[in-house]
Amino acid sequence: MFKVRSSNDISEISMFISNLNSQPKHHIGYCGTDAAEIEHTLLNDFSDLAFDESFLCAYEGESLIGVLGLDYDKETAEAELWGPFISNDNWQVVANLLWDTLLKNFPFPLRKVYGFYNVESLAGKWFMDLQGAKFEGEHSIMTIPSKNISLNLPTSITIDEIHDDYIQEFKALHEQEFPNAYFSAEEIISRQSEEQKLFIAAAEQQFYGYIFCEVTPEFSEGDIHFLAVSPTARKMGVGTQLLKKCLEFFSSFETIKEITLSVKSDNQAALKVYLNAGFYEKHRLKFFSLDRQKTS
Repeated sequence: MFKVRSSNDISEISMFISNLNSQPKHHIGYCGTDAAEIEHTLLNDFSDLAFDESFLCAYEGESLIGVLGLDYDKETAEAELWGPFISNDNWQVVANLLWDTLLKNFPFPLRKVYGFYNVESLAGKWFMDLQGAKFEGEHSIMTIPSKNISLNLPTSITIDEIHDDYIQEFKALHEQEFPNAYFSAEEIISRQSEEQKLFIAAAEQQFYGYIFCEVTPEFSEGDIHFLAVSPTARKMGVGTQLLKKCLEFFSSFETIKEITLSVKSDNQAALKVYLNAGFYEKHRLKFFSLDRQKTS
């Protein structure tokens, strides 16, 4: 007999997700594999709702056997799925129970839901297909250990932190290249700090491109969130220059051990830049979108 309810035991939930997400057949993208980091995200950077409004747990007796969450954005009424993470032979039964209960009790409009499942996760694909989700393509999670970073890349373009002269060009390029991204241009600008940097490539009052990156020293990680080059500046090595600046920024933190980024698997130009810099593909994810307006 399975029971579904909310739980505020975030430590238990984080450990549960960590154990499953470390296995390719259970792996769901962008949720993390380190229990402490997952807990930090759930406590500080998960959903616009209270935790018990956006996360449900399934139990068999007193044993936690499944979790499902929605990282919800109130402004867009969109959410990224965290789960279903299930450690039970009745995967389909538990998954449907969690999903149906979460939707029934969800207190806000839900326009779109996004899911990112490892290509080895047959259960994840089945779950998305069952909901009528649309397959949007594949994403490659690329990584490089900090010890393998090479800064001996060619330099010909000046890269600086963004300043007022290029705000509008940055906004236009970001919206063009990453429509409906998890960070808007305004959010990126507002997030700039000692640990989050927005670098741009520009010369002679011409804007060439940008890169937005972040370090998390407490978890020894660096993340490249966005890199884009203006159409008129492509095949000029701008992407490589921006990447070099970002890697230099990461190298200034002694605790950083690994750098990670995500790129569409069919973006050959971007993949070439990352592979040439020493990145390799750690995971490949299937990306699905579920339009709730069509299914409600």
